[in-house]
Amino acid sequence: MALISKDFFGDSVKRAVGSLMKVTADGIGNDLLLKSVTFLNLVKKAVCSKMPLTVWRYGDCGIKVTFFGEIYNFYLPNGYDFNIFLNPYFHEYDITRLVFNSLSEGDVFLDIGAHGGLYTIMCGKAVGITGRVLSFEPNPLNLHFLRLNIKLNGLNNVIVIPKAVGDKKGKIRLFYSQSETALTSADRNGKNIIETQVTTIDEVAKMLDFVRVMKIDTEGYDYNVLRGALKTLRKTYCVIVEQNTFDVRKLLVNCGFHLSTLNPSGYLLGTNNAFKDILIRQPELT
Repeated sequence: MALISKDFFGDSVKRAVGSLMKVTADGIGNDLLLKSVTFLNLVKKAVCSKMPLTVWRYGDCGIKVTFFGEIYNFYLPNGYDFNIFLNPYFHEYDITRLVFNSLSEGDVFLDIGAHGGLYTIMCGKAVGITGRVLSFEPNPLNLHFLRLNIKLNGLNNVIVIPKAVGDKKGKIRLFYSQSETALTSADRNGKNIIETQVTTIDEVAKMLDFVRVMKIDTEGYDYNVLRGALKTLRKTYCVIVEQNTFDVRKLLVNCGFHLSTLNPSGYLLGTNNAFKDILIRQPELT
């Protein structure tokens, strides 16, 4: 089953407006430049979804994002893709909206593949001081900005795990390009190489009683992540996985999850049948 907005075109227009008007950079000049780059990327997406997007190359600055009434602060570094992946209206809006409206005060959120911290920051505020966010990110470059963004937002409820996640502990070589830090992957598709420790979700989350939402986006390693989270899945209500593949779907079904496909991202949403009485709100974009 696919989940899609009743007014997909209307949502798309509102998202485009939000991308331009509700994401602002420090200083008038930077803000105009950021809006110009975002507008260019919106045009590129509309023309061809596979067209390379433009990264920010106009110096380091700060940005503010207003999303469903909350304000978030992010650091925007020169020459990287953070202008794309820290904009919740432009990037994965169906998922950011779902995650935002699935969490309440005191909840636990697992961000596996945190990048610069869009989900970590958003969810850190949503779960409040009594909640917890476990943020997994293996790329040292991303970790620097992730920790900076956590500090900028004054969050004390986030635990950063500077490791890759898989089905067993060990080491792994990961690849990435400087201008595409969101694509850190075990595949050999980047100029930069890092070697990092691997942990499992079951190892890190063994002391947790309940996980409200687990988001997995590890650029092709999602199935391995799930294989190392079988115990944690039993106490997890909602799983969002980038890889909507047969092996991932089979694993989640065998663990008692009801599956849906999120549109337009194509990500997989699994809700645990053991917690079927829990509802997810889906408010309209304003």
